[in-house]
Amino acid sequence: MKSYEVIPIQTISEYDSLIAQIRQLKQDIADLTAEKDDLEGHICREILADYNEKVGNAEFEATLKLTEIEKLKRVIAYIQAALNRQEAASYEEARRQTEKDFKKYEEDLKKKAEDIKKNAEYARERAKQDEKNRQEAQRRREAAQKMSAVSLKTTGEAENTEEETGLTDTGKTGERSDNAESEQRAKEEAKEPKEEPRQETPEEEMKRLYRKIVKKLHPDMNPDITEQEKVLLQDAMDAYEKGDLERLREIAETIDDTDIAEKYKDTAEDIAKLKELRDRLLLQKKDLEYQIHQIKDSFPYNMKDMLADEAWVAERRELIRVFAEECDTEIARLNARIEELRAKLKT
Repeated sequence: MKSYEVIPIQTISEYDSLIAQIRQLKQDIADLTAEKDDLEGHICREILADYNEKVGNAEFEATLKLTEIEKLKRVIAYIQAALNRQEAASYEEARRQTEKDFKKYEEDLKKKAEDIKKNAEYARERAKQDEKNRQEAQRRREAAQKMSAVSLKTTGEAENTEEETGLTDTGKTGERSDNAESEQRAKEEAKEPKEEPRQETPEEEMKRLYRKIVKKLHPDMNPDITEQEKVLLQDAMDAYEKGDLERLREIAETIDDTDIAEKYKDTAEDIAKLKELRDRLLLQKKDLEYQIHQIKDSFPYNMKDMLADEAWVAERRELIRVFAEECDTEIARLNARIEELRAKLKT
């Protein structure tokens, strides 16, 4: 009867499995948090600034005209009601009452106007910072290339000097070691230009550093962080929103890189804590995925493709223009009606 060798099946312990799951979850959550913050603090604000520049400002002006129409209608209603009841009435009182009625709504409009201005300013400042980051990255690349060229030149000069003096690896004139030929080939190969490795862009570096910071300082993944670390996280969030790459570098250098395996041991008590942490991280991951889906499915992100469509933008602007003209016509009609009513008040 033929016998077979039994190969033992390697199994992973519960502790090691939990550590692996949590490491992956923390990385996933760091990626998702960075994506969410980038969407809310940067991408959506730039889309909104683009939207306002192309159609939003015109829409807002049309909204102001529509508001004026509603206010004029309210003034007319107050005056007409007083006349119908044969009560004393005045245009000034009707206007004051209308302004009072619309106070909260106009405060909201004022806030919206301020937000439009802030988003436009943010887009301009962020564009400047992004360009600054790109210029700094280019400067670093050029400096590295110069250093590499100097190093290669120095190496070549040293080799030429060795050949001219006839020195060997053993220090004896005219002699060659057994591997001299292979060493020479290696040197020649080293001189050959090699393809430069792809350089990380400033945008990629910012995202990588931010994910690292979030992974270590976000309270959802590390509930025992200190107040100082919370302040540092907020500082990182502000820097990420502004595109301040240098500040992100500074923060990333200061955070603790202690691995989770150093904080939790293979004991029943710590395994229970790891399970609780894993379950909480799973919920956090699902919540972040849902939030990102909601952001991408709502305004202003859902306008991204349409704003890139010049035909859609032109059509939308034309619709707003026509609507604004209709509003102007209605405002003129309502003002004429008010003048008729004011004339009645004087008789």
